[in-house]
Amino acid sequence: MSSGSDKSSPAQQLAENYCQLFVYGKRSPILRKPSDVGLKYEEIWFPSLDGVTLQGWFIPCPGSKKTIIANHPATCNRSGYPGQLPGFEAFGGFEVNFIPDYKALHDAGYNVVCYDIRNNGISDAGCGGINGGLGHYESRDVVGSLIYTRNHPELKETSIGFLSRCVGGNSTMHAMQKFPEYFKGDDIKAVILLQAVSGHTFVERGAENQGINVDEACKAFDKRLFELSGFHIEDLDVRPLAKYVTFPTLVAQVRKDSLIHSQDTQDIYDKLGAKEKDLLWIEGTDRRFDGYNYFAKEPKKMVGWFDKSYSFQVAAFVPNRLQFGFAADYSNSLGVPLQVILKIRDFSRKIFKTDPAQEPLSPRCILWVQIAVPPQTAHLLCKTPPLASLVISHYRLSQNVHQSLPASFQGPPRQGRLLDPLYANEQISANFPEAEDGSPRVGHL
Repeated sequence: MSSGSDKSSPAQQLAENYCQLFVYGKRSPILRKPSDVGLKYEEIWFPSLDGVTLQGWFIPCPGSKKTIIANHPATCNRSGYPGQLPGFEAFGGFEVNFIPDYKALHDAGYNVVCYDIRNNGISDAGCGGINGGLGHYESRDVVGSLIYTRNHPELKETSIGFLSRCVGGNSTMHAMQKFPEYFKGDDIKAVILLQAVSGHTFVERGAENQGINVDEACKAFDKRLFELSGFHIEDLDVRPLAKYVTFPTLVAQVRKDSLIHSQDTQDIYDKLGAKEKDLLWIEGTDRRFDGYNYFAKEPKKMVGWFDKSYSFQVAAFVPNRLQFGFAADYSNSLGVPLQVILKIRDFSRKIFKTDPAQEPLSPRCILWVQIAVPPQTAHLLCKTPPLASLVISHYRLSQNVHQSLPASFQGPPRQGRLLDPLYANEQISANFPEAEDGSPRVGHL
């Protein structure tokens, strides 16, 4: 086999091809719009953290308190990838279409902010037109989109999730490592990393596919990458960044991806800093770009992850005195198991009681219910005004809470109550009318 120092060698040719792709890429045209599927949207533009103008779409879901920021893969744009067009066939010769993803999210009650990262789509060139080592420079775009969302008049009070694909996923991880101050607080609820990837695995798998010595190919790639961009091959390894991802995270990847080693994905997943995480292997294909169309075909996987990680506060008027807060298991009428956290709020004094047994609450109080809403019902809480009743079909008290009840406690009457803690493990249902005198109304499940 020829030496890697020979520029005509297979190793050098492979290295050159990957370096051109990673450093310069190729802009792809935007062929789809949200209006193709009946979605209303706005053309938006905003600055990246370093001032690069980014172009995108805002797809509103009126009344929603949930927003997803979508970050696309390299060579793609906010609408997808025109792989069916001449000159764009390198990744399978078929189209990637992200519009169905946005439709599914919108219909599930989410606002969507999607945009073209620098040097892609119709966003401005940044850093001299050089791409940032699979996410280094693009991390500034992720932060820019986050700042935009937090300051948008319709979105600034919403919770946020990231749908980040390939380099978009890398960029999200880099952003969390480089700019942690923007990821503090509790408004970020969940992340999906769809095929986030380390650069070296492309080169290694590409060399194996072509019968080229892997070490030789990697050395040639490292040398040429540094000449073009100032980055080295180890700078493209995102596995060390995974520990900075602490939000609930779903990792998804084509298991038999012919362009990389899926062990890289497993390593990213294993190193995540998130306590709540899941790994979804996409089966039945070896084409990487099929993975980008996966959520269009299986939107429940995507929507379900975000729904699982978002929570809402629903208020209900309780016409009786309650003297404690407690946790309960809850299943709605659709049979979906949920975790419910109940806290007592004194309606007259507008304060939360950490130990209400020490000081009885007034007869009129507000019961706050924080719930993880299933995908079948999440959209109901996003309507304005909210529906006027809450239906609890089943609950069960934990033993330690039940034992903490004061002996003198008198449960509220069976008619006109939300939850009766004295009737544990019993099937109950209660509809509450709209509260009077300005107290909050109740969401409906």
